[in-house]
Amino acid sequence: MHVNWLLGEIETWNSEPMLRAAQDAIRKIYTPRQRKLQIALELRQPPFSDKEAALAWAELYQHESLLQRLEQWIASGTLSAQSAAALQIRLRDRVDEYLERLEGRTRPDFPSGEEHLKVVNFICNAAEWLVEENAFSTPEIGLKLLADLEIEKEAWEIKLGLRPMYPPEPRSVAAPVEETRAAPPTPPRPPQAPLRERLRRALLSERTLYGILFLGIFLLFAAAVSFVVWGWKDFSALMRVSTPTGFTLLFFTLGWYVRTHTSLSRSGIALSAIAALLIPIDLYTVYVNFGTPPHYWAEFWLFASLVCLIAYILVTLQIQSRFFVYLVGTAAGSLVLGGIEVAHQRIGLARDWYSAGLSGLALGLILLAWWLSQRPVESRWRIFAAPFRALALLIVGALMPLTFGWRFIDRSTYDTLHAALTVTWWLGSLIFAWGALQYRSRSLGFLATGALPITIYLTQAAIFDRAGIHPAWHAFGWACLVLLYFVAAKMLSQHGADAVLRDHSRSAARWGWAFLILSIFWPLVDLSGGAAAAASHAVLAAALILATLFWRQPWHLYGVAWLGFSSVTFVLSVFDFTLSQASIGWISLALALVIAAVILGNRSGAAGKKFAPPLIYSGCGIAALALLPPLFPYDGGQMAYSLGNWLGLSAWGAVLTARQQPGFSKFKALFHWFAALPLPFWVWILFTNRRPADFSLALALAALAWGMIFLGQRLSCLNSAHRHPWRLVGILLSFAAVITAAGVASRGYTLPITILSAGLLYFADAFTGLYPIGSFQVE
Repeated sequence: MHVNWLLGEIETWNSEPMLRAAQDAIRKIYTPRQRKLQIALELRQPPFSDKEAALAWAELYQHESLLQRLEQWIASGTLSAQSAAALQIRLRDRVDEYLERLEGRTRPDFPSGEEHLKVVNFICNAAEWLVEENAFSTPEIGLKLLADLEIEKEAWEIKLGLRPMYPPEPRSVAAPVEETRAAPPTPPRPPQAPLRERLRRALLSERTLYGILFLGIFLLFAAAVSFVVWGWKDFSALMRVSTPTGFTLLFFTLGWYVRTHTSLSRSGIALSAIAALLIPIDLYTVYVNFGTPPHYWAEFWLFASLVCLIAYILVTLQIQSRFFVYLVGTAAGSLVLGGIEVAHQRIGLARDWYSAGLSGLALGLILLAWWLSQRPVESRWRIFAAPFRALALLIVGALMPLTFGWRFIDRSTYDTLHAALTVTWWLGSLIFAWGALQYRSRSLGFLATGALPITIYLTQAAIFDRAGIHPAWHAFGWACLVLLYFVAAKMLSQHGADAVLRDHSRSAARWGWAFLILSIFWPLVDLSGGAAAAASHAVLAAALILATLFWRQPWHLYGVAWLGFSSVTFVLSVFDFTLSQASIGWISLALALVIAAVILGNRSGAAGKKFAPPLIYSGCGIAALALLPPLFPYDGGQMAYSLGNWLGLSAWGAVLTARQQPGFSKFKALFHWFAALPLPFWVWILFTNRRPADFSLALALAALAWGMIFLGQRLSCLNSAHRHPWRLVGILLSFAAVITAAGVASRGYTLPITILSAGLLYFADAFTGLYPIGSFQVE
């Protein structure tokens, strides 16, 4: 970072001669250091070696020439710019990569001769692809361009002596075009070579040499087979062992000679591959012919696999062919299986662990592939990287479905096969996740997100079976997985410039929402597992809190509130609370939600207006639900408690609304209605819980009517809308007081008092309506 800053800072210096010299000196010192740091931090590709640079210059000229042709075709209107946009982007990216890795090297002249012919071939291939994709304005123009490129290609081939100088045949064009290009003049036809020279070329051609080579290989194999079939028993053990060993050495020698002394490198690799495949056969002949005890065959398998592994590694480093890397992986897998077989025979380890052992090998291979890919380009060990990665994915990709089918088709118990299956799926999921992130693979990301839930199910199933845990607890593991998916989705979404990681982020979020829904309903299939539902819904509420923080969507808070409500309900059911007692927990949750809305509004400022309302609505809804359990069956004491909490919550909401608390200002007089309407019923419940209704209830209702009218008048000073709930309920309550007095104390003074109270209340209400409180001023 400091080097980048320094190089950027010197660009701002004035262009005086002394400063310009200092600029050049600083650049000469720090520019190479900047490149090394960028390569070490994987911000820049390492430079090409001398051998790679020669090939890179040729490919660079091919891509630049094609880009130039594309621009010419687009400028002339023969090619659609939209159709060629993707190809241009890929070409420019490759050109930028080559120029970056070739920086500091002298640019050679534009190629001529055979290299120029390769450039023309490259352009021809691209033009054919564009014709197939209907990228040209008309098919006829595309065919005409292809014909012109073929003429140019033939002219270079004739010039280089690669094509006989026959006169050009007339070309048929699908449709006439406006302009035609003249073909280059045809040079004179060269004289035909003598017959002797033509025979020599035919005998020494690569195709003939390939045929002779493979005929010799076939004859050698035929001789070896006939020796084994007809003459094997007539020879001593030493002869039986030395014969295939001799063939192995012979093929290695032939392969080395063909690779180093001829141009048939692929044939030499084939000979060496045959020799490598004969190595385990040689070891088996040693085991069979020298009296090794049969009960040591597992140890022999382990030893032979180790020998093959070492031999294949050495051969791979020498030949630098990927084919031998796959043999290395095969030998490593055989070594793992041999070790498990030895453990089976010696300590009784089950063979079911074969799949887990191979999955562990796959994990080691993909990590080793990543480490080897960080080695310098010229390192001979880099040949192992790509095949190791492919082998790791192939191993787990085959083992995971095979072991899953084997387990659930052949077995019905949670034995070692299930444990090995679980380990295989865990390792496979890790490998898929690693590959998806490290190699930017969309398909591996899909496999990883899909495999993890199955892995968690397999893990929990074995634990639940052994511990006797209810299957409803599967939802808890999936709920924890939802948390993981949401966190992963957020972390991956921060890489906005990487389209693949953005796809992984969306995939993780979709899987998270899918398993959130599944985790909600899974425990509800059997309500006897209430603890599982409580724990799962609590974790899901936490996941939705994270989702709210990550994606800033207020509607997530509704899910938080109602998942908390279901979790509290299931907790109360686990502890055998009655339905009426459940209202205590619901009221407490409602208060917690309103308190959270207040805290959120105080700390978040403007954001509180956006996020507080869902918590307030949910809190009021849960508090209203808490009024229902004491009604069925009726519990007067519990009803008084629940309704008292509702009144307290409503009064607090009214105060917060008056204070313009963020999130509460939009409710206006709603909380006043919430408090005024149930207040008389609460007073009624308080009086009737202690004794049957009597005159005191009527007098209390009459007094309460006066209090509500007075409170409404006082609140009208703050906001006229606040007066209406209290005034309306107060007037209706005065009627209720008279009716109550007539019903419970009609013979005493209670009825006249309540009637007189109601009359005075109407007079006072009318008077205050004409002269509101606060309009009188003291002079």
